[in-house]
Amino acid sequence: MKSNGRSGKIRENLSGQLAFSSFVPADLQDIRIQYTDEMVRLLGKAYLLLGRYTEKWNQLSEEERKAQWTDAASMETEASVRLSIDTGKEAEPMAGGIHSGALLKLDLMGDPGVFMRNAKESVLSPKDVKDLEWLRESVSYAMERMKELPLSLRFISEIHDYALHASHNYDNMPGEFRRSPNWMGPRGTTLNTAAYVPPVPEDMKRSLYRLEEYMHEEDGADPLIRAALIHYQFEMIHPFLDGNGRVGRLFVQLYLVDKGIIPAPILTFSEILRKREARYYRSFSQVEEDGRYEELILFWLNVFIEDLMKLTGA
Repeated sequence: MKSNGRSGKIRENLSGQLAFSSFVPADLQDIRIQYTDEMVRLLGKAYLLLGRYTEKWNQLSEEERKAQWTDAASMETEASVRLSIDTGKEAEPMAGGIHSGALLKLDLMGDPGVFMRNAKESVLSPKDVKDLEWLRESVSYAMERMKELPLSLRFISEIHDYALHASHNYDNMPGEFRRSPNWMGPRGTTLNTAAYVPPVPEDMKRSLYRLEEYMHEEDGADPLIRAALIHYQFEMIHPFLDGNGRVGRLFVQLYLVDKGIIPAPILTFSEILRKREARYYRSFSQVEEDGRYEELILFWLNVFIEDLMKLTGA
């Protein structure tokens, strides 16, 4: 494998006409984030808003708390499903039965219009409605499982299995990490013409184990920063055939709940991400290409702050 700088490594696979390159993200343990004045300012603002929200939360009854995060989960999961649709979840299967995922490298797509939507919100198809129902249920399931099971690869695979439990997803192996390469790009893309190829299974397994270790390590980094990095790493590893975006966005909240940063999955940031789709996906490619983790973190901190402002009425 050859180095791709701070971001990771490039593996050359196979040879001849079958040759293709895949990306292996650097272990998060090896990344030292440079705290800038802007990053510190945004962290301060985020925690000020979190403090205000916590005061409100503490005044609610148990029934009111459950109702609040259930309502938030309903809004968030619908926005997350729509975001997956917007970015190509329904693309046709790739050669060999591999499906394209939600992650697209915008700057290589060559068509900014791929992210444009009709002014009127489209009606969800029956399959999308089923996906939404199962994703919504998976939030409650995850909150219960967190009482018994630590955040782990097993936990993630269980949530994936639950979220993709609709019968039309059975070919996408719900709950199972992929055993073959997958790739992202416009319709008709192949492994050697793809905009992005995640780690092949051998590298994927190692990257997942290192990500699991990182989730439980204490390196002094702020949990909001770690949440942004974990989300990036999960999406770049792209361990499932489908549903990576939906499960990855849910996991951001579960991680913050686990760390005591938010009391429940009360964030509804997928709607904000839909408004900033181009920037959201470009932030992944910028890290992959140039190791710009700090820009990714600034983007996520602004998303968290906007969401918290809605919650607190600020």
